Amino acid sequence: MTEQSTVRSVTYDLLRTLQLTTVFGHPGSTEQPFLQDFPEDFTYVLALQEASVIVMADAFAQVTRRPALVNVHSSAGPGNAMGNLVAAYHGNTPLIVTSGQQHRELVIGDPYLGNRQATTLPKPWVKWSYEPEEYGLVNELTPPGAALDLARELAGRVARNAPLALAAVKEVLRETQGLNESDAFRRQDELTSGLAASETRGKARGCSPRSVPPSGTAADAGHVSRLPSPQPASDSQE
Repeated sequence: MTEQSTVRSVTYDLLRTLQLTTVFGHPGSTEQPFLQDFPEDFTYVLALQEASVIVMADAFAQVTRRPALVNVHSSAGPGNAMGNLVAAYHGNTPLIVTSGQQHRELVIGDPYLGNRQATTLPKPWVKWSYEPEEYGLVNELTPPGAALDLARELAGRVARNAPLALAAVKEVLRETQGLNESDAFRRQDELTSGLAASETRGKARGCSPRSVPPSGTAADAGHVSRLPSPQPASDSQE
C-alpha cells in the first residue's frame, strides 16, 4: 500500500493483488471518484449501456477463465444489466459486479438514482450481495507500523474525558443502531439532554468528574460530535 493510504488506494492495491486490473463499465457521476486518476496499469473497457457491460465481461471471464470485474451506475445500472446477469448466473460465469450509490448525505432525501435496496435488487441472480452503508469506526488510515502509536494517542485523549460523556457515547451507539439519521439524532438528544446538568451537579458536590457514576446516556457513531463537549478532569481533582 502507499504511504498516504486511502480507501481508494487500498481498493486498487487489493484489485492488483487479485489480478483484477481490467474493469468493464458504464460510468455515471457517482463512479467518478473511483475513475479519477485511473491507474496506468489498469484497463477500462467502456460500454454504451449496462447490458453490454455484462456481455463483454461474461465473454472475457469465459475466455481467460478468471473472474471479471464490472462497475455500473447506481440504481438503474444494475436494472439495465439484469437480463444478461441472469444469463451469466445460469452460465456459472465468475463476475464481480459493483454499483455506485448516491452520497451518504443525500441518500436520506431519496435522490434520483439513489438505490433504495441495493443488496436486494440483483437477487436472486447473484450468490452474494452487500452494501457498506457506513464507514463504521474507521476514521483514519495510517502508514504501515503507525497504527499502534495512533491508537495509544487516541486512547489517551479518550481517557482524559469525563466519564458521563464516554458513557453517553456508548449508550447512543447502542440505542441508535439501525435508525435513520433523523430518528438517530432525535434519540441522541433524548439520551443526552441531562448530561450537562449531571456534570454540573457532580462538580457542585465537590466530586471529580471521574467519580460521578455514569448515567447510562448517549448516539450514532456518525453523530457523536453533537454531544456536549466533555470537560477533562484537572490535576487538582485527580
